[in-house]
Amino acid sequence: MVDEHGDLTFPRLGRRNVLNVPIDSIRARVQREYAEFVRDASVEITPLYRVRVNGAVRNPGLFTVDPTMSVGDAIGLAGGISPEGRDGKVDLVRDGHRIATSISPSSRLVELALRSGDELYVPERGWLSRNPGLLFGGLSAIASLVWAFNR
Repeated sequence: MVDEHGDLTFPRLGRRNVLNVPIDSIRARVQREYAEFVRDASVEITPLYRVRVNGAVRNPGLFTVDPTMSVGDAIGLAGGISPEGRDGKVDLVRDGHRIATSISPSSRLVELALRSGDELYVPERGWLSRNPGLLFGGLSAIASLVWAFNR
């Protein structure tokens, strides 16, 4: 785990700062340094991002995701889209600005160049699509009144 200063602590190697260092460079450096202690060292690094999932989801909140996950997987961590939510539309919000709209839930997080602190926002469906019974009930009532007055 990378601490708030951008440092990783490794057994036998100690602390290494990885702030703003590409993942491939970190992997190569750690593998090279562990070669002193282990023959044919294999290093696997998986970046994890803290992402807020908000909007019309069942349990909005802050979640830890990895780039191999899809947008739908991240929404699943938040309990899925609520009945009021708009299927198939997710917005990416970064630093308070909407930078991508209508993202498909099947999109991979790595494709979005996701960063820690980003927000996936599921908008609500429109009022009319959430309340079709009221619309049909109102139209039915109006039709009944027109029919009754024309009798």
